[in-house]
Amino acid sequence: MRAETINLFALISIRALADYDAPEFRRATDLSKGELDERIRILFDQISGDEPLVSMAREQLQALRSAELEAQSQTELLFLLRAMSHSSLERAQQLALRYSREQNKAAAKLLRIPNRSLAGDVGGVGQELEYLRLGVMRLLRDLPGYIPRFDYRLKNIRIDCFLEPNTDGRPILVEAKMLIGSRAEAQKKVHNLKTATASLGSNTLSVLLAAGGAGEVYELPQWPDKKFFLLSYDPESNEFSADQLDAFIRAVNERARRSAR
Repeated sequence: MRAETINLFALISIRALADYDAPEFRRATDLSKGELDERIRILFDQISGDEPLVSMAREQLQALRSAELEAQSQTELLFLLRAMSHSSLERAQQLALRYSREQNKAAAKLLRIPNRSLAGDVGGVGQELEYLRLGVMRLLRDLPGYIPRFDYRLKNIRIDCFLEPNTDGRPILVEAKMLIGSRAEAQKKVHNLKTATASLGSNTLSVLLAAGGAGEVYELPQWPDKKFFLLSYDPESNEFSADQLDAFIRAVNERARRSAR
């Protein structure tokens, strides 16, 4: 399975949003419907072979086109598009989790950071994206009601990932950095999160994912407040520091309880 196949299902899900939830479509992407259709076409061209997943994606896209042309009423169209969007997103999430497990050991060899002296040798764009994706997918095991939106734009700020909650959850912003080599680098990540959090509201939680133990690998500035969390993620074991993760999940659940009152 290729990462492009996962992206394909995710884009089809977003494309279905365009005609039944325009505000959410604009939040999910900066592309127009035409540009999104072209991106989907390019992805199909990039994926060679007749593997079952590609055929499934083609069938899903064809069903979307048919619904747009043949629906007997606006109500029927909205129902069909909503179902297609949800099913495509669920398929993308399932494939991403499977892909994450399959690639975890290989990615860990690339991402392992034995000591601080390697700061200049690691952290290429591809490795950073892989680290972010692996960390977020592992986090979703403890946050099953959330939908990840990578490379999320909030006004003039770009955040590595926005974890969109269900109706009872709280928004979560995620930034990731395999190795933070200086205090200034850490400060930049924290400032980005703090600015974005202010735009979303006081219930928003912010997370910085980083490799290794905080005290052993880098120095971080003081967190702005209790809404900010450092989660040390090890891609080799596909686990977080237990104490850090427990504290974060407690905060998520506590805010959900307050919201429900």
